[in-house]
Order: sequence, then C-alpha cells, then structure tokens
Amino acid sequence: MHARVMHVTMKPECLDQAAAAWPKATATFKDKGLHAGYMILLDREAGKVLSVTIWDSEESIRSNENDGALKELMKPFHEWFAADPWSEYGEVGAHVD
Repeated sequence: MHARVMHVTMKPECLDQAAAAWPKATATFKDKGLHAGYMILLDREAGKVLSVTIWDSEESIRSNENDGALKELMKPFHEWFAADPWSEYGEVGAHVD
C-alpha cells in the first residue's frame, strides 16, 4: 500500500465547506485503488489541513493524479485554498485496522 499526504492551507472560513465536500469527492476513487482517506484539520485558525489517502499502489496514485476527473473534482476546492497544496508520497510500512 502507498499513501499520498497532501499539505493544504485553506481559507479558515472555508474549512467547513471543504470538510463537507471532501468525503464525496474522495470516495469517487474507491474503485480506482483508493483504500481509505482522511482529512485532518491541524490548525483551524490557520487553515492548515492534511489530506491523507491510502492506495493499493503508487501507480494508482499517479493514475489518479493524471486523470481528468480529479482535476474536475478539485475545481471547487481551489477557491477555498489560501496557498497551492503540495504532496508527499510513501509506502505504508504498518497499519492497524
């Protein structure tokens, strides 16, 4: 399994809208290798968020990123961003169900 950790800074007043939209948008990739996803609010006042998604492979992550559907799903989120998000990738070393 592999993970994508997206570091996001959002406009604080938009966090609740983003949190409401994130599960539906992310769930659309369940049939494309996505196992699980979490939106973690690190600092509500500063708008700091982590989007952590767990995938069956790095290839699934890259395919998702290159898919036009992801770009369409991300459009509403762009107006909520205070800065451009950036991502890190890694192999899942251990997990607990």
